[in-house]
Amino acid sequence: MNLYRLLTRDTPLPLRWLILAALASSIATLGVLALVNLAAGNIEDSGEDKVDWITAGAFVLALGAYAAGEVFLLRRFASHVEAAIDAVRMTLIRQVRDLAPETLDKTGEGQLFESITQSTHAISQNSQYIAIAFRSALLVIVLMGYILYLSMMAFVLVTVTVLIAGFVYHKRGKAAMEAHIAAFGQDQRLFNRITDLLDGWKEVRMFQPRRAALKTAYDAAVNDAAESRIEVQNRGFEQYIFGQVAFYFLLGVVVFVAPSYTEMTSEDLSKISTAVLFIIAPIGLVIQSVAVLGASEAAAGRTLALSAQLKEQAAYPTPRPNLNYGLLDDFQEITFEGIEYEYPAAGEDRGFHLGPVSLSVKRGEILFISGGNGSGKSTLMRILTGLYTPHAGRIRVDNRQIGSANIREYRSLIASVLSDFHLFERLYGLDHVRPEEIGAQLRAFGLESVVRLEGDAFSSVQLSTGQRKRLALVVAILEDRPLIVLDEWAADQDPEFRKKFYRDILPMLRDQGKTIIAITHDDHYFDAGDRRVHLSEGTHARNGEGVM
Repeated sequence: MNLYRLLTRDTPLPLRWLILAALASSIATLGVLALVNLAAGNIEDSGEDKVDWITAGAFVLALGAYAAGEVFLLRRFASHVEAAIDAVRMTLIRQVRDLAPETLDKTGEGQLFESITQSTHAISQNSQYIAIAFRSALLVIVLMGYILYLSMMAFVLVTVTVLIAGFVYHKRGKAAMEAHIAAFGQDQRLFNRITDLLDGWKEVRMFQPRRAALKTAYDAAVNDAAESRIEVQNRGFEQYIFGQVAFYFLLGVVVFVAPSYTEMTSEDLSKISTAVLFIIAPIGLVIQSVAVLGASEAAAGRTLALSAQLKEQAAYPTPRPNLNYGLLDDFQEITFEGIEYEYPAAGEDRGFHLGPVSLSVKRGEILFISGGNGSGKSTLMRILTGLYTPHAGRIRVDNRQIGSANIREYRSLIASVLSDFHLFERLYGLDHVRPEEIGAQLRAFGLESVVRLEGDAFSSVQLSTGQRKRLALVVAILEDRPLIVLDEWAADQDPEFRKKFYRDILPMLRDQGKTIIAITHDDHYFDAGDRRVHLSEGTHARNGEGVM
């Protein structure tokens, strides 16, 4: 069972205490039932309706024992579930950190996000149902034992009726679950139409046939989603009504059928009927929990499968030594010799192949990389930054060859703003930077009017694309690493700031001892670099013209 494996993988389940608590709660419930029957029998035998304080006191004690057992069970189980889920999340996050970047790209954010957040949240949210189902199952066993003690025939009839009703309820529940899945799909299609309307409003306004067709599609999606939700509600109501009818039928079997096949006093019949009334609620909870536990089981299965996949694809299958940040800081030259990289084939088409590419960059140099779309510039950047491992060739820093043993030290040399960069709102890892220095950089990049520092975070990162790139470069400069890698950084800047970037910022960074590798298409500013390398169809074609 995936759910049990997940909950016990990193933290042992305190089964002994949970079973004892559930048994205490169930026995206390049985005590309440027995005391109610005893009090009713005493009143009938004596003909007096006065309070029996001893029985009443025992009833209060049994009720207190039930409440204490329930609270202990639910709290202890919820605590264990949350601890187990926390351990699973930490394991997944650690595995994602150790995952090779190219594997991370293939896996996709959606699957990772779903398992780390939504799947674990579903299990956490349903943890009380797991505990309640566990306790309810034990309570059903205890109460069935009580009915067996009173009458064998009543026990057989109740057992057969419950099994048949439970089977039918489960089958109907599967149909209800299918209706839920269908409704989810209709909601997703409706969400897609709303996305088309909001994200494509310019195209919709400018082309009347598209506007009319989108309205038709939107209306159809709304109607389909409404019909699906109505079907879900109807299935739910039918399930509820069937459950109520089944329980009433169970009571009728006890009252009308059982006395016909066995000798039974009115007192025993009254006790069995009361027991049936007591057993209805826990049976209902067990049956209702099956669907919930099914969703949790599926979520646990997806999480365990992802964890196993990440473990197999880990870039660091063995414990890594502590990072030596200063190991390569004094480099003089970085060399890339015969670098090759090939993407997996898509169907019958061969995957894109980069290389062989050979180039070098000296400390304090500005190297531009140019090339057309699809020439492999961004892939080369991912290899240069150590995010992708080349399938052939070598990376050398002076006389040191870069491999799995020192790739982290190599990455620590590099600050980057790649094409798909993420801009963090908080300044992680920059606690040592003074606020005055951050403010100076914001002013230098013309951002002081739109962004300010608030504690250890920027006031906002909801900026234009060009401003976000400026802020990302500010962070890269604050990291104070010797090598800065930029992927078409100037593409989204206005002409004035683009000129400032090439004529002022790059020379300033070079004067500070920084080494710059930048992808650029700005042929008007090729002269701002010390050298230019041109890529053509995945290969290093030549040194670019105009190289200084």
